[in-house]
Amino acid sequence: MHIDYSTAFFNCNNLQAIHIDEQSPAYSSINGVVYDKDGTTLYIVPFGLKELTIPASVTDIRTDFLNGDLLHINVDEQNSSYSSFEGMLFDKEQTTLLLVPRGSTPTGTKDINLPSTVTTIGKRALFGNNNKIAIKIPSSVTLIEDSAFVFCPLASIEFESPSSLKEIGNNAFNHTYLLTSFTIPASVTSVGDSAFWYCNRLESIEFESPSSLTDIGNNAFGDCVNLAMLRIPASVTDIGEHAFGQCENLGTIEFESPSSLTNIASYAFQNCGFSSIVLPASVKNIGANAFEGTGAS
Repeated sequence: MHIDYSTAFFNCNNLQAIHIDEQSPAYSSINGVVYDKDGTTLYIVPFGLKELTIPASVTDIRTDFLNGDLLHINVDEQNSSYSSFEGMLFDKEQTTLLLVPRGSTPTGTKDINLPSTVTTIGKRALFGNNNKIAIKIPSSVTLIEDSAFVFCPLASIEFESPSSLKEIGNNAFNHTYLLTSFTIPASVTSVGDSAFWYCNRLESIEFESPSSLTDIGNNAFGDCVNLAMLRIPASVTDIGEHAFGQCENLGTIEFESPSSLTNIASYAFQNCGFSSIVLPASVKNIGANAFEGTGAS
């Protein structure tokens, strides 16, 4: 028997248990959850299950498949690979947040406070959550991995000061459609490709001073159609392709002095709303169509 883990039981919203015959050579079930035969790899959690207890034997979890109406995760204290805190899934040392359950709470909101041991917000950790999320990021966090908050209804995010965050990964906040403002901590050195793409309610991006930011990735703030004003920190050296493309209401852009900016890639500001711009003397390269459709002079 082979099970397509990602789609076999997709949208079976009322399913609370899957039972595997004991004679199966490849799979087993514990409390209605599907594992490999040895109970070391967790494969499928029924969509309708509200609470999951992960046994001590589990060493591998396919977190992409924990996408139903799950509200709470518990991990056996004897488990050598994983742990839980306030219903969320972490690695054993609680340095990486692996998953915030996506199930709908009675209020439709979820306030998240992370332990001070956390250094990494993992890939897709809050992907597509069904609740309005308010999260406080402890000063210990240095990395927000790719797609960590993609399609998350993130209502607010607060960074404990002084933040140690260095990197915002590719697609990290892609389509976080409730965000209206965001302050990037001074410690951040890079904003990844499509990190804030299509955050269409985002009106304000602030760069905490003194900023360490050097790289703004391709399409990083593309299609942020309500972004009105931008002040690029002096530390920035590279602005990627389409970085602010289609930000049609971006009427004012300034460069902090003395600017270190050397490269503005192709289409970086395509179809933005400003009609004039003063470029820093440090700029050495301006790519094709960088200001196409802006009317800049």
